[in-house]
Amino acid sequence: MNQAEQKTQHRLLESVATITEQRDRERLESSLLTTFTEIIPSSHIILYRLIPGERGEGVMRVSENRNGVSVCSIRHNTMLHYEQHPEFRTVKESGKECVQPLPGKNTSQSVYPVMDSHGISGFLEIISGMPSEADRRIVYALLKIYSNYIDILQESETDTLTGLLSRRTFDQNVEMVISERTAPDSVTPLPG
Repeated sequence: MNQAEQKTQHRLLESVATITEQRDRERLESSLLTTFTEIIPSSHIILYRLIPGERGEGVMRVSENRNGVSVCSIRHNTMLHYEQHPEFRTVKESGKECVQPLPGKNTSQSVYPVMDSHGISGFLEIISGMPSEADRRIVYALLKIYSNYIDILQESETDTLTGLLSRRTFDQNVEMVISERTAPDSVTPLPG
């Protein structure tokens, strides 16, 4: 193994440790995208979550990273209908990534399924050069770690008998909403 491969493996292990330090979903999602940015050269990475809605299923952009900078938070987003995005529909129907070249540039759009214990729960979109087989394996491995960890977080946050949020999780969510209402807005919302 050469020195560059050793550095990549070391960064990957450090990133996995950072991901699994997180105790709430928003920080976990942000940490995941930071990890992808450090390991896979890309200009734009977005994590979407599938959300049931009155007019059908939609997606919400929950975390976004442009050129290594976090630019989005779930609290500042609107729902998009995934049917309007053929790549999301393709991924949902096939359960596999959809990679397509973007016009006019030497870049591609790769959309990967994000899974949880109930099936596809969202999508990961990466704008980069054409992904190598090694990049694809890394993406799937990190998404599997993320999915496993989300399941653990969800189990720890809900009461197994009622399915309601635990008191601790409820209190943390209330504190977060209160702090967001009293703090100046530090995140610029993106157009939906």
